[in-house]
Amino acid sequence: MKDELKALQQAVDSYMAAPTKMIVEVLTMELTAQIKQEIDEFLLAAWSDLIDDAKEYGAIDLTVASDGESWNYQTGDNSFTGGAYGLPHWAVVTFTADSDARDIAEDIICQLEELMEY
Repeated sequence: MKDELKALQQAVDSYMAAPTKMIVEVLTMELTAQIKQEIDEFLLAAWSDLIDDAKEYGAIDLTVASDGESWNYQTGDNSFTGGAYGLPHWAVVTFTADSDARDIAEDIICQLEELMEY
């Protein structure tokens, strides 16, 4: 009986600790330098294609999402099938042919970092 009570107490303790652990993990999320660099490099590499689309359509929406360890992106309104869908924090930017790649990258990173603070 004592062993059963001990096992039950351990199960309850483990169950009670799980939400606390999850909250701590969420509160400590942040963008790594690696992710920041990858987002910056992606924008620079894809910039001419993105600008061509912006010229054709007038503006382009770009969504970049991250969970702090990985990231993905999507353009347009494909929220249920795009690469960002499975990640919790989304930065959305709209840019035109006159936009600056560095400004857009900084905006994306700032939005993601702000979201990860909560």
